[in-house]
Amino acid sequence: MSKLKKLIRQLNDQEVRHIHKALVDTDATKSAELLHLFKEGLLEDSKIKELLDVNNNAYYTLRSRLNDKIETFILEKTKNPRTDLLKQVASIKDLIYTKSRIISLASLLKLEKELLSYNLHNELSEVYLALRKLHIHDKKYFEYSQLYNQQVALVHANNLAQDYLVNYFKFFGEYLIDKSELNQLKLDTSLSELKKLSEAHESNRVLILYLCTKTFHDSFFQTNNWKKVVLDIKQAKDIIDSHLNDSLYYQFDIIFEYHLCLLYYFGNNPLLKNQAQVFEIKIRKNHIGFYYNTYPNFILNIYDELNLNGRSLPNWNDAQNSLLMQCNQSAFEIAQLLKKNKEKEALEVVKKVFSLKKIKHLDKIYTDFKVIELCLLWNLDRFNEVESNIKGIQRLIRNLGKEEVHYSAAVLKVLISISSKISPDKKINKITQANQQLDAIDFPIFSPMRIIGKTFFKNLRIH
Repeated sequence: MSKLKKLIRQLNDQEVRHIHKALVDTDATKSAELLHLFKEGLLEDSKIKELLDVNNNAYYTLRSRLNDKIETFILEKTKNPRTDLLKQVASIKDLIYTKSRIISLASLLKLEKELLSYNLHNELSEVYLALRKLHIHDKKYFEYSQLYNQQVALVHANNLAQDYLVNYFKFFGEYLIDKSELNQLKLDTSLSELKKLSEAHESNRVLILYLCTKTFHDSFFQTNNWKKVVLDIKQAKDIIDSHLNDSLYYQFDIIFEYHLCLLYYFGNNPLLKNQAQVFEIKIRKNHIGFYYNTYPNFILNIYDELNLNGRSLPNWNDAQNSLLMQCNQSAFEIAQLLKKNKEKEALEVVKKVFSLKKIKHLDKIYTDFKVIELCLLWNLDRFNEVESNIKGIQRLIRNLGKEEVHYSAAVLKVLISISSKISPDKKINKITQANQQLDAIDFPIFSPMRIIGKTFFKNLRIH
């Protein structure tokens, strides 16, 4: 699918109507028609050319003009009060070299006041640098030098805080697969460094990044202390409410709503558990997807737990950028197909997973999918393929160590019990023992098997 088609698919109906009207008003009727055809996505390019009665050159010209129109619309839509400020910052050099000193000082001091209200450290450093030049021969030179150095330090602290936040959630993704002490230490260290930064610098941006990470961490690891998490979220909301015109803080507002939902989900308090349904409303899918490459993708697992995935599986547009996200989505797709008894289609999804680049690097996830494939082959009466693959999977489990993939080993044991050629009574005993071992297994938070559910593995067909 072309980038233009993908872009149009992301536009809502109101945006499409707005662009369509703008095209019609400028007599670009064919571009307007092309917009609707791409939005519907029912016809191939060759059919569209016939319908519009255009040749190849004219068709690509129409596409180019439509693309320009959509990009212009998006840029205009994303404008906010900060845009004018950033333009003024960009013209500081022109200001101090073309205007009188008095006008330059008045303009810079006004700009400083507005930038402080937005907490824009990088832009403030440019203002203080210019003010320092204008005061080079008086006492205020030292004052603005100090303010310049302070803003540069805050810019560095903000960038560092963002790195720690991104690293925290990257480590959390690793922790979901392997709850080792090393992965737990990585999480604690990232959070600790963020805390030190927020205490060392008076910056709302650094503080909001710290609170963003801390509320998530506490929601997951300290579910008994949910009142403290709610207070942290309230503190973050108060900061956000004081920056209502800043789109960045608007995005953080969405994130903290998400964290509040996580708190409802993970909290042991029964009242919070009941309120977990707000997750579906508050998540605001189109916006949270922006953070999806940074935030852990077990959000889909929560969809499953809250029985929301039966309605519609979230279609994250950035899924192709994350191998783990693709595996997660595939597992949900398999689970939904199995609920409809579509085992052949589920097997096709498994094969698509094996075609992903670097899938073998996720050795535990890869092993999970190999065992799932084996179970599907068994249910589809493809016994020869099952026999030829069992030894390879056993070798995989031995290489990783049973303690690392004990859930895959437990499911494989169920399958081997079912496929064993022994008397019916002994077979039933072996199956019962294997199922009891499977019941005792606690699947990792991210595991394709956890998503698909133990019921499928415990009810494999007995031939």
